[in-house]
Amino acid sequence: APAFAPVPAFTWTGFYVGVQVGAQFTDAAYVAPVLGIASRFRDETAVVGGVHVGGNYQIGALVLGVEGDFEGSSFSSRDNIAPFDRIDSDWQASIRGRLGFAIDRALIYVTGGWAYGKVETGLSA
Repeated sequence: APAFAPVPAFTWTGFYVGVQVGAQFTDAAYVAPVLGIASRFRDETAVVGGVHVGGNYQIGALVLGVEGDFEGSSFSSRDNIAPFDRIDSDWQASIRGRLGFAIDRALIYVTGGWAYGKVETGLSA
């Protein structure tokens, strides 16, 4: 007779690596009272893409994890209104911890961490 092999229980423990691509939508407003501008709005869209890597460790239903990511961005905005007329964002990155509760293949979690990005503003010469 064939041996019975039980199906292993699902676990969130392990490491993962992935890629992502998406869009960045930005709505910004600034005030330049010296120039008599009450408010100026910018609506910009950019393509972002990058990599992420992380890992989880499951203890019973408790899941502990960490994840980091790095994305490049095509965000660039030009305007002829001071106080600045150029905004560029080349990249952004984050690292964060995760605390979760597993219910089979569902994971309910909270996350928090640190994010950083390169944003430049200035006047075009």
